[in-house]
Amino acid sequence: MFSEYEKISKKKEAMVAIRKSQAMRVMKKKTVRMMAKWRIAMKMMKRITRKIWKKVKKISALAKWKVQYNFHFLIK
Repeated sequence: MFSEYEKISKKKEAMVAIRKSQAMRVMKKKTVRMMAKWRIAMKMMKRITRKIWKKVKKISALAKWKVQYNFHFLIK
């Protein structure tokens, strides 16, 4: 009777361990996916910001050029 009970408890322990390991695996997968998504999002953000910065730089350069041009025009 006792040995049977022991066997059952061991089986249960094994099941719990398997479940735990499976849960850990799932969690790892989820976290990895989240990290990947986060990285992709960060990359996208960087790209977008870069594009915006380029545009801003272009606009500011144009504005400067226009100001200088107008200034020269006024001097003339």
